[in-house]
This record gives sequence, structure tokens and C-alpha cells, in this order.
Amino acid sequence: MQPNRERSCALVAFVKTPEYSPVKTRLSAGIGSDAAIQFFNLATEVITHTMSMVSVKNTTVHPFWAVAEVEALESPRWHAFSKISQGVGSLGDRLHRVYHEIKKNYDSVILIGADSPQLTAHQLEAAIEQLNSPATIETQAAVLGPALDGGFYLFGSCNDFPESFWTAINYSASTTCAEVIRAATEFGVVHMLSDELDVDTAEDLVALALTLSKRSTLSEAERTLYNWILSLKLAHVNCSSLYEK
Repeated sequence: MQPNRERSCALVAFVKTPEYSPVKTRLSAGIGSDAAIQFFNLATEVITHTMSMVSVKNTTVHPFWAVAEVEALESPRWHAFSKISQGVGSLGDRLHRVYHEIKKNYDSVILIGADSPQLTAHQLEAAIEQLNSPATIETQAAVLGPALDGGFYLFGSCNDFPESFWTAINYSASTTCAEVIRAATEFGVVHMLSDELDVDTAEDLVALALTLSKRSTLSEAERTLYNWILSLKLAHVNCSSLYEK
């Protein structure tokens, strides 16, 4: 370990491309496919802004898109950051490929999704700071952000994990986060971040808007997303707490 060397971190967001693949299929069932694509576009704009803020403030942090479709790697949609193909196979296969390939060139890697646009630059910076701490480096620890539905919205580590670490997890299940914790604990301490939602349903959209409404300031991208959720006027969801503001 070289304690005086600035450590590099890759910040990687996993994304699909609406022009090539269905996006937010569960959300589509509640608000329609066109609106679900609109959410995806607006959420991606927020995530782009947040990741850019982190990388501008800390030049050792390098943002990436992990793109699901090989043919979409050159899409203008993903021009803001470096890109890597997710490859093929199950989610575990793809997580392994992206993490393994990027880890070859960076001291640590943080993986996030595209469905938690409420994450702030401060939260991402805190995760990076945790990964850069001497204790984390020495113990090969990980940071994990649990999602409210039992999944996870962020995973990061400076460790090199075998493929079996990723492929043994049962993803998209209420037990996913617990399984990741058990698996990661075999390699080191797991530092837990705050619980956060990820948007899969219309009800999650309302919860997201409530989260954004409580902030003293919003970026332009966050404000646009917030106003768009209000404009949906979701009749089948209790939105009264939003419109009382």
C-alpha cells in the first residue's frame, strides 16, 4: 500500500438504452411505456449531473456508463462519460465482467444503477472516502447501499472478487442485499450506507418526489424530474402529500 498516493476510483452506472431495449418494465405497467421512458431519460440526466459533480471535485474519480447493448456504445445518449459494454449473460455475469475489467485499471470500483436519482454527490463522495480509508484498504472491505425493496443501489470495493462472488447471488429478490452482505463478508468488512429507494413502481415515484421536495436546493435536472412527477397526477396513487406543499 502507498498511503501518500492518491487512489483512483471508477464510478460506474449500469444502464440500458431505450432505443434498443425495454427500460423500467415494472414501472411501465403502472404509468405506461412512454412515461417510463421519460422517467428513465430524466433520471439519467440527474445521474449524469451528479456523477459529473463528483468527478469535477475529485479528479481521481472517473465516471463510466456500463451499457447493456453493444450496438449502443456509440449512442450520443452516452457521450458524457467513458463507456464499457456489460457483455452477455445473467446480471451476475455482467456485474462480474464490468467490475473485473475496470478494476484492472483502478484502485476501487463503485457500481450504481440508473433508478435511484435521489442519490447526491455527497453520498457518492462519502462512499469513495470510505473506500479510500486505510482501514478499508487493509481489510479489503466493501461499501454497500441497501435498497428498500431488499436489493442494493450501490456496491463498491477495492477487492478483487472471483466470478462466483457475483454469479451466486439471487438478484431482483427481497433477499438480494442480505446475500451480497453474506458473500462480501467472506472477503472483509462491509460498511453499510443509508437505506434508499429505487424506482420500480408508481408508488416509488411519489416517494422519490417527496424525497426531492424536502431538499433546500435542487439542481436543474432534479427540479425537472420533480416537476415531471407532479405533472403525472397519478390517480391510482395517494399523492396528496405532494400537492399539499
